Amino acid sequence: PPPQNVTFQNLYGKNASVNLSWSLLNGRSVPLIQNAYDYVEVADLGFQQAETALQFGTALSYYAVLNAQEQVAIRRRALELAGKNLELASARVELGGATQVEKLRAEVEQATAQQNLILAQNGARIATQALATLIGAVRADGTAEAFALVHPNESPGGSDGDLLDGIRRALGAKRIVEFGTSFGISTL
Repeated sequence: PPPQNVTFQNLYGKNASVNLSWSLLNGRSVPLIQNAYDYVEVADLGFQQAETALQFGTALSYYAVLNAQEQVAIRRRALELAGKNLELASARVELGGATQVEKLRAEVEQATAQQNLILAQNGARIATQALATLIGAVRADGTAEAFALVHPNESPGGSDGDLLDGIRRALGAKRIVEFGTSFGISTL
């Protein structure tokens, strides 16, 4: 006879499992991976090309400012000489050694020299504004910050490699912060 104090329990158990497999690398995906690496390399070369174009444009703009500054100095000297020529022509007319036509020619030369100086100064402002815009040295009102550039022959390095350093020194910045295909001037 079975014992009377024994209790039978029915135990039920459930067991389930899910198995999922995903092939990370198969024959068809190998060329896609290589294409992805190629696209990364193409993007890197595109970035390098944009960076080189920016440096080239900055160098051209820098030299345009230097050229414009030289033109202003040349035109200013030409105006001084035209003024002296006018003084001499006026003195010769007073002494009877020249006609009024000679004095009139000297006045025309002086007026032309004045006009050429104004054009050169305008060209220098435009070139400076273009460089300031390129390097981010523009005030809120759209005008260029005042800065004086050092000619490469006068800089310690004396080469195009010092272009950004020359711009940094001209703006009184402590360093140039490069980001993307552009750069900013930091005074911190």
